[in-house]
Amino acid sequence: RDTDEVILKVSDLFTALPPFIEKMDVLPSAQRRVIAAKQTLAQTFDDDGFKLLLKEANLVVETEARSDAYRLYYDIKRFDGTLLGSIVIEKATGIVEVVNPDGTPGTVPGSKKKTLDLPSDVPVFSNTPLSSSGAFNILIAGKHGALIDTIIFAHLDEGTSTIDLVSIPRDLYYKGRKINRYADMYGMDEFAKVMSEIVGYKLDKYVMIDMYAFIDVVDLIGGIDIHLEDAVVDPSYKTLDNGVWGTMHYEPGNYHLGGKESLRLARSRHTSSDFARAARQHKILEAIQGKLRNLGVSDATVVYDILKTVLNQTSTNIGLKEAASYYFKYQNFKLNSSNVLSTANVLTVPEYITSEECAALKSTDEMSECDSALQAYTLVPKNENWNLIKWYFQGVFE
Repeated sequence: RDTDEVILKVSDLFTALPPFIEKMDVLPSAQRRVIAAKQTLAQTFDDDGFKLLLKEANLVVETEARSDAYRLYYDIKRFDGTLLGSIVIEKATGIVEVVNPDGTPGTVPGSKKKTLDLPSDVPVFSNTPLSSSGAFNILIAGKHGALIDTIIFAHLDEGTSTIDLVSIPRDLYYKGRKINRYADMYGMDEFAKVMSEIVGYKLDKYVMIDMYAFIDVVDLIGGIDIHLEDAVVDPSYKTLDNGVWGTMHYEPGNYHLGGKESLRLARSRHTSSDFARAARQHKILEAIQGKLRNLGVSDATVVYDILKTVLNQTSTNIGLKEAASYYFKYQNFKLNSSNVLSTANVLTVPEYITSEECAALKSTDEMSECDSALQAYTLVPKNENWNLIKWYFQGVFE
């Protein structure tokens, strides 16, 4: 009887298993990643922000993929049918990337960047940062989360009554790490010292502001008015409108923005690069300065509220009274804000391999030494000549 009971239980188990097994995902992990990538791309192609991005670029994407033994191809074309490249899904890994028409890694051609002519003989500058005569230098850093993601060097020239802003990309790679790591690892004093070494100018003061303080400041002044010449689309910013998730996108035009919207626009970079983001940040700072310029001594209470809001959420070597004196001293200076350290002037992107690409490579070639290669997007001066950055800053400030 005991034996019959055991057989019965085993029989019941095998009868009950198939419905559960059928529900289990038994696909190989790579195949699951391919399916997930296809679903994500389908959602992207149907997103209003993505459609706006294509419209602005006069492009179309084939939403039905063509296929070969290794890839799924979603072709990117001009309206006349000219093939510019493809969004591909690698069948072996599920990795999504953009390739040229011949299948080689690349990016879809866009508008040609204005470039800066570099000197044939780059001057050699001293390692000792310059002290600016009749000028005042402030390092402005914006922090959202653990790391700094906005870096601006401000040069206030009392002789010309101008403020020159230069944005420095956080991905600049200096002495073994990205520059935004220095503040996190060693503090703002050391970060300011490193930035002085890089640009060649002594810093008088620094401010690291939490991005939530930025929201408060914009709201305190009643929002800002800004004009966007180009569309801004960022798939990394998901918006919820009427219960539907979509992509943050702004069409060209005039906007009145509150603090949250201004921060979103200031931080967005995923389809327009750090350099375009820096240019938008300068526009936002101009708009803020435009509102603040209307505040005089009679508005001292409002000014102090703004300064206290900022200083309470910052790491800085500027005191409240000192900040107030700077405000009234420099509020009417002309803001020159079109300067961004970028690949269009003195920077370049070293070759690198992503950790995902390295893992895929090692799955087919165990002897690959890709672990020792640079595995992150970084920026360095062209020809790794750090004098180029100092030359660029001198051209802006002098």
